[in-house]
Amino acid sequence: MRIILALIATVLFPVMVGAAAADGATSLTVSLSDTLDAFRSRYGVPGATAAIVLPDGTLATAATGFADVEAGWS
Repeated sequence: MRIILALIATVLFPVMVGAAAADGATSLTVSLSDTLDAFRSRYGVPGATAAIVLPDGTLATAATGFADVEAGWS
């Protein structure tokens, strides 16, 4: 799990920051959501959440998958 988090921090975060600088917070949120969906599908995790706060205060959040797999809550 630490390897996955390190991957997100070192590889995906700079991509997201670049998108935010070019297109604003909405684009960042969409990009983060798309990346999180792809990450969940690729690694087979049932659900994931992420948030990014840029130095200028821009905030992007995303969630995908299930909150409770056994109950089927999404």
